[in-house]
Amino acid sequence: MSACIGALVIVVAYGHWEEGKLVRFALIDDAMISMSFARSLAEGCGLVWYCGAEKVEGYTNLGWVLYMAFWHLLGIPPAYTSLPIFLTGLFTLVWHIRGIYQVGCLFDEKIAHIAAWMAAVFPPLIFHHTSGLEAGFLAMLLTYYLYESRPSGSIAWMTGIAMIGTVVRLDFILGVITLSAARALSLWIGKVPNEAKNQRLKLLWLPVGLALLIALVITLWRKNYYDAWVPNTYELKVASVPLGWRILNGGIAAFMHVGMNLPAWALAAVGLWVWRASLQAWISAALLGVSVAYSIYVGGDIYESATQSNRFLLNGFVTLLVWAAAGTATLSSRPVSWAFLVLLVSYGLPIPLLSQIAYRWKGLFRSQQEFYIPVERYFPPGTPLLVGAAGTTPYFFRGYRWIDLLGKIDTATARRGLVVLCNGRPPLLYFPGHTRLDTFHLWNVEGVVRGIFISCTDSAASPLRHWWWSNLVHSLSPCRGRVPPWLPFPTAAFRDRFCAVYEPIREFPGSWKRRSTRITTPLSNPSQALPPQQQTNLRHKMSSSP
Repeated sequence: MSACIGALVIVVAYGHWEEGKLVRFALIDDAMISMSFARSLAEGCGLVWYCGAEKVEGYTNLGWVLYMAFWHLLGIPPAYTSLPIFLTGLFTLVWHIRGIYQVGCLFDEKIAHIAAWMAAVFPPLIFHHTSGLEAGFLAMLLTYYLYESRPSGSIAWMTGIAMIGTVVRLDFILGVITLSAARALSLWIGKVPNEAKNQRLKLLWLPVGLALLIALVITLWRKNYYDAWVPNTYELKVASVPLGWRILNGGIAAFMHVGMNLPAWALAAVGLWVWRASLQAWISAALLGVSVAYSIYVGGDIYESATQSNRFLLNGFVTLLVWAAAGTATLSSRPVSWAFLVLLVSYGLPIPLLSQIAYRWKGLFRSQQEFYIPVERYFPPGTPLLVGAAGTTPYFFRGYRWIDLLGKIDTATARRGLVVLCNGRPPLLYFPGHTRLDTFHLWNVEGVVRGIFISCTDSAASPLRHWWWSNLVHSLSPCRGRVPPWLPFPTAAFRDRFCAVYEPIREFPGSWKRRSTRITTPLSNPSQALPPQQQTNLRHKMSSSP
């Protein structure tokens, strides 16, 4: 069933059709960034955004990029290179559901069946496995690591999982350390013979040690190759945002997740209470706890919706679903009731249920066409262009000089770009990875493709929709002043300057081209668009902002 659902996602959401013909497949935009790096590697240009681009690590999933590069080496036409990644997602989705079933069997077979059905129709799980990102694969690996950490589990499997997961993404090691530590603690508490206990304790740290060694090797390689200790995206999403802002935003994101999945969390609370005497329940709790804590620490994720959730919380879904299944089995012994509660967990609130089902599936099948823009209609090859969504369009259009507007693949913007921490959809304060704007190339390119400049007029945003935001949250924002908080412009003068330089491409909202009457004065800093006194005020404001 899960494979069939995933196949529908492929055909409906990710296939691009023109004149009745399927012309290309595209992953979600973030995954297409990794695809661009993978293609460059396969073509012998190194791990760069595109051949000729500066060496910047605009990804955090090295092992996944290497896997993508393998498929590029096979000579698959560029329009369909994404297809094997989709099919991989279907495979990992099925095996993730199987792993959730096996973890459920550690409690009760009835719980295992209910948890597997919840997983099979849970939109966030389906999304992350079929989107092209590595998140679903890593969550599957951690599910099996949790299962194999049981006293009779295989240390060899645990070691292999730990090594593969760490190569794919370094923060995988947090789950490995947490589960190994929780299992070690359970051995100390449990009634296990000393000899067997000591032997198992020694073996439990083997996967941790090898994962740490791999993390060290990758870090040293990164320093040698990119001259940086951490990925550029870490600088942008974490290091460049003060800890207080991240904790606040991440906490709001966590509450959003609980609110959008309230039936799952409520049933999980019942299940945990019933199984509170089980050490296995608390080992599972450790995985969910570290997932939530890490998500809060990094400020949440750009994927914060009922359909998608976020990739960091995904690692704890095995715990959430198994506990919810335990709560379901506790509250009712009737399969009909189980079916209703499975749907309630999978599609959340509000009631009526059918309305929420339609909402979640609309998001799941939303076409990725929005990230694909035929730039050749508006710009000749070789044109320097700023791009907000740095994956899909740059992957399919190679004959341009692409510059990342938001700093994911630009070190200057990631570290010194203009702070725009007031651009989150309420109640979020900001979107991770969308916190800084390019201040070095904005006035010297020919266009902005899928930027976050939504409108040049105040009236284009809805004051009613953002009423509570402007009144309750705007007071905390570094973007204070008379500029509407729903627009990412630091001042009205900056907005006016932008509107004087660019005109919108109306067929593709958020995209802009330079006006035929050019303003020839090159500007490397947006404050230069302001009078001298306002320049001073803006520089002071930017230096004091988070």
